Amino acid sequence: MKRLIILLTITLLQMGMINVLAQEKRYDLSFDNQDIESVIRTIRQVTGYEFVYQKSVIEGAPRITETFDNSTLDNILGNIFVDICYVDYEISKNTIVLKPLSQQAKEMLQRF
Repeated sequence: MKRLIILLTITLLQMGMINVLAQEKRYDLSFDNQDIESVIRTIRQVTGYEFVYQKSVIEGAPRITETFDNSTLDNILGNIFVDICYVDYEISKNTIVLKPLSQQAKEMLQRF
């Protein structure tokens, strides 16, 4: 029984580490005046992560002109979605969920 618990614990820790390591992988991406759907498509192709979102969440998003050199996925997503599009995101396994940013967070970002 102890061996089973230890084996399960090790397996679960390894699964968690795989997700953390995947998020720490670094990417080189460049977007030149691209609409948000093209940006999502490119990120999906390069990283292998799937996106889940309602179309209304990304409606009205500005065109993206950004370059990322040796950047983590979290850095890329934060810059594009939170800082530029005012959209929140969550990474769960191999899926990126886009959701509306709270009004309070949006107001704080607009001050800066």
